Amino acid sequence: MAVKVESPVRNKPFKDFIVFFLVAFAGASVNFSARIIYGQFLPFNLSIVPAYLTGMIVGFVLTKRYAFNAKASGNTRREMVKFLLISLLALAVTYVTSVSVLPLLNRHLADVSLFFRQTFAHVTGMGLSFLTNFFGHKLFTFKSTGFYERVRQKQ
Repeated sequence: MAVKVESPVRNKPFKDFIVFFLVAFAGASVNFSARIIYGQFLPFNLSIVPAYLTGMIVGFVLTKRYAFNAKASGNTRREMVKFLLISLLALAVTYVTSVSVLPLLNRHLADVSLFFRQTFAHVTGMGLSFLTNFFGHKLFTFKSTGFYERVRQKQ
């Protein structure tokens, strides 16, 4: 009996993950860079929010275009609302993780520059929010769940 082995690239869940990872990496790069820029004018904890929102805009455009076969769904407005909901949850994950990790780093790595401690804390938060974003967008944002229709019917 022959066993069919699929190439990882042809495996749809794996391909979705890789494409989302690349798209998210672009948005995360914008988020990361923006946090450093905003950090010149704002305290660390406050710089996380506008940086995340900046990266979120890039993330939506790229995710809509390249990930989860959502390019031609015809549901852009609906997907924007759902994307915002998931992104706000992921922002909370990023924020809470970042501001929780920084005091630990300050206590244990006081001899390391503040810039690197803040950067490590932020990257840790971004890493955890990646999982929130991936599963939220795959299972909710770019999937027809009937959620939007139920909300509209209640209005």
